[in-house]
Amino acid sequence: MRRIEVSRTEFFILIGTLALVSSAAWLWSQNFALAAALGIGAAVATLQTMRGMRARQLSGERRQVIDLLQEVGPLVAAGEALHPAVISVAGKFRDGPVRAIGLALERMQTGMSVTAASSRLKGNPLSVLLFKLVLFQRRNGGDPRWLVDTLRKRLELSAELEQRRELALVQIQWQATAITVIFGLVLVAAFLRAGPLIAALFETGEGRSIVATAAAMILWGRVALTALEESMTLRAVVDAPFLKDTEKLDTLFLAAYSRLPRAAERERLMKVVRAGPDAAAQQQAYANIFWALLNSPEFVLC
Repeated sequence: MRRIEVSRTEFFILIGTLALVSSAAWLWSQNFALAAALGIGAAVATLQTMRGMRARQLSGERRQVIDLLQEVGPLVAAGEALHPAVISVAGKFRDGPVRAIGLALERMQTGMSVTAASSRLKGNPLSVLLFKLVLFQRRNGGDPRWLVDTLRKRLELSAELEQRRELALVQIQWQATAITVIFGLVLVAAFLRAGPLIAALFETGEGRSIVATAAAMILWGRVALTALEESMTLRAVVDAPFLKDTEKLDTLFLAAYSRLPRAAERERLMKVVRAGPDAAAQQQAYANIFWALLNSPEFVLC
């Protein structure tokens, strides 16, 4: 099971969201179960949003660190020490975590402690890692070219895998958004055509419960679709370089149906995968197949 880590600020935001939405839903519908469902759903959706923001921040930081290492590489290859090379290149960045690395290293030269110098790097794990590696190399020596090249290659591989995952999940993201918007528009259209029934929906206990139920369905539908976008199963299958095409299909079937695909299913779906003109199109095909499996009657009955 994937561990979910939240900061203290995020924790209080989630608790506040849960309390606020649950209280408002209770005052509206006088239904404890619906109020709890809406409150928990709002908290989970808020957590997913914060995790998405954190992932985008990490992606941007990774890109900056890669750019820094690409410029530092030729300098250390020419004989310059790693510490001043990083400071020199980091100074070219106007802001962001890479600029903060350079400032932290400059503070270290003035005798400031590691904790105080790196205070501005908090919340940027890759920048903290590079900062500590530079200090380690300065104190213990060693070939800085190996350190720079190894870290850069690892980060580039991570960025490539992340890009592949995004390409594979773009269809699911569009479908998630489209389903949420369409469902909301259908409800709005129903309300507009209801005429006198609108008053009943908002003025009676039963009507308010119906509205709260519809809101909970939209909210939890979005939560479920967002969770599918972040599916560790799909990510692992799409990104696994050691799995053959047929083995990736087998893994998706085992995850969804707890069985291998039948011969006819494998033949038909592998045609879909191999019809893709490039790797990105084939990854998209796997995402579409997984989406279809999770929306099939067999998955619901499993």
